Amino acid sequence: MQDYTRDPARVLRSMERFKEWGGGTSLYDTLAAVGTEMAWGRPGRQVVVLITDGVDTLSRLDATRLRAYLRRTDVTVESLALPARARTGADAEGLKVLRQVARETGGDVRLVRDPDAIGRGVLRPDARLQDRYCVAWHSDLASRSGWRSLEVAVRLPGATVRTRSGRSGSVPSARS
Repeated sequence: MQDYTRDPARVLRSMERFKEWGGGTSLYDTLAAVGTEMAWGRPGRQVVVLITDGVDTLSRLDATRLRAYLRRTDVTVESLALPARARTGADAEGLKVLRQVARETGGDVRLVRDPDAIGRGVLRPDARLQDRYCVAWHSDLASRSGWRSLEVAVRLPGATVRTRSGRSGSVPSARS
């Protein structure tokens, strides 16, 4: 719908052209492809704003493999979750996967009940993402492969901390 841009007006114009399509969805495959392009094809911190009902019907990747893949990137996934047309167990499962992906990438999931509110929801992550801090650390375990959990807390009452739930791989990293 819209190529990469920093112009919120272009994003809103593309949202006005959006039409509902029928058929199946390769949500996990598409998110993995976008994650690849963003993580390795563009410099700096990357955020995917995903507009979806969360139901995947056609992907070759399953949710576990998608999450493992996204753990190896610095891409943050922000999801605007629309209600699914047909309420099924897949709807609840899809929302669960979106929440897991958000937690593991440092993103968020917001439920959007009114499709007309999508444009405002797309702009909201930009405001939250501009106030970021970088936390660096050195670990004796940095050369080990696999997932290392990470927890960040602050003492300021009422403050919210959103961060990746850990780091994966064998390369030391100071990026947050």
